[in-house]
Amino acid sequence: MLFAVVSAMSGALGVIAPGSFLHAIWPTREAAGAELFVRGWGACLLALSAMAWTNRNAQDPFVYRSIALALFVYFSVAAAVWFADARAIGWTVLSAVTFACLAGFASMFGYFRLFTLSTIRRTI
Repeated sequence: MLFAVVSAMSGALGVIAPGSFLHAIWPTREAAGAELFVRGWGACLLALSAMAWTNRNAQDPFVYRSIALALFVYFSVAAAVWFADARAIGWTVLSAVTFACLAGFASMFGYFRLFTLSTIRRTI
């Protein structure tokens, strides 16, 4: 549930105010199409947030494992891309916090998928 709330807030901010959001993360970033990219990223966060929120009470273990895998893949790729980009253009406090959150969510969903939920098997 924490993921759904944090992602919804970040996604809404990315869609509604992409320029302010981008400037808060990297003040010196001036790239053509950057605001469009931030809006797309915000829309993705809103979609993931909606998926997590609507399935928070799901009882099927297969659903849990599928959602955990999808979120693990998303956050792992996002953290890797974020790290590479930040190394190229420099770190700010907010970009470091964002990277830490992305890596933390990737670790959490990876743990859920690989260890906590790995013993659950779907029966038909």
